[in-house]
Amino acid sequence: MSLKIGIFGTFDVENWGDLLFPLAASEALGKRLPGCKVIPWSYRQKEAGSWAYEVRSLADLADGVAELDAILIGGGHLIRFDKDVAKDYLPPDPGLHHPTSYWLLPALLGAELGIPVIWNGPSSSRGLPEWARPMLATALEHSSMACFRDATSISELRRFHSLPQARVIPDTAMGLEVFRTASPERTAAAAPLHERYGIRPPFVLVHASGRNNEFAAPIAAARRALQGYQFVEIEIGPDIGDRVGGFDHPGLADLHPVSPWPSPADLALLVATSSGVITTSLHLSLTAIASGRPVMRPVEKPGSKYVPLQEHEPIVWMRRKKEDAGELFAERVQSPIPSTALPDCLARLDTHWDEVAETISRGKTSPRPLGGTNFLAQLPFFLEQAACEPADGSSRPPAP
Repeated sequence: MSLKIGIFGTFDVENWGDLLFPLAASEALGKRLPGCKVIPWSYRQKEAGSWAYEVRSLADLADGVAELDAILIGGGHLIRFDKDVAKDYLPPDPGLHHPTSYWLLPALLGAELGIPVIWNGPSSSRGLPEWARPMLATALEHSSMACFRDATSISELRRFHSLPQARVIPDTAMGLEVFRTASPERTAAAAPLHERYGIRPPFVLVHASGRNNEFAAPIAAARRALQGYQFVEIEIGPDIGDRVGGFDHPGLADLHPVSPWPSPADLALLVATSSGVITTSLHLSLTAIASGRPVMRPVEKPGSKYVPLQEHEPIVWMRRKKEDAGELFAERVQSPIPSTALPDCLARLDTHWDEVAETISRGKTSPRPLGGTNFLAQLPFFLEQAACEPADGSSRPPAP
């Protein structure tokens, strides 16, 4: 019987970085555990014919979790309690707590059923609420592997559990084979894709982010310096606000748009065959670096989710109205300087997947009585409501 591995996250949203995680897990574990099946789980069910791959709905988790041989949580920015994940993004069932149902609930159910729970490089928000302590501490204590995307997330989670074996791993999307493939092979594979979208190499990918409009001056400077390059505008996350054609700068009004939105695998191939990327996206930056492509992006605040970029110099950091970054980026496009940290990064990813496969191969452990599926699903509602309740309890809303 083939192993069934559930991977949990926001794989039902048009946000390219998140959609890469099941692809990375399927590719890496397929090499190590032949015949295994990686099953993405998110709020909404998706069919493979109309989506990148089949996604199972968390509304069916109570019936489906027992058949899993392992549970992967993440990656991505999953460990959070705020409600503003994406526009109109809510559970399909009001009995599922938002947003813990797609990361904390499967971890707790896995712990109860003795299924190996592996934190597969997610990151955490800061200031996690104290009311979540019982759930977080239990989920972390009974995990088989605790791997996170940055040290800040580990520090935050250590408020709730000591996590003696926790470690930082590179973003798993960086390990996809398309980013490691030698240039001649991937260029040949991309030729039909380029033709389909009207892309003429050499080309630079420009992220169609509203935030990028703040940096129109350095982007326009890069375009002027790269006269022979096609500048291609692409959406990374339509569901989080990306739209082509949003630049106000006259030098960026006629960028070549990519439409309709490519599949995650096709977009990965476009990144890998570009000459460089200009972006505000973490995953577009990391995957370009994995392909040996130069990156120009805004300077970020210390301690933000962009911490994983710090080890991958040289990145060209752009500031508003400063054209010099665009000129430097043009130099890097014409004479790329690879990240010296990349070989170690990819080696660490290979080690991570080796250990994941070994953990899964050891099988399930003894079940633990934590209260059952219904109790664990309702627990965050009660704890959150109790934390928000006035001293007299007068305005406590009913749990679903």
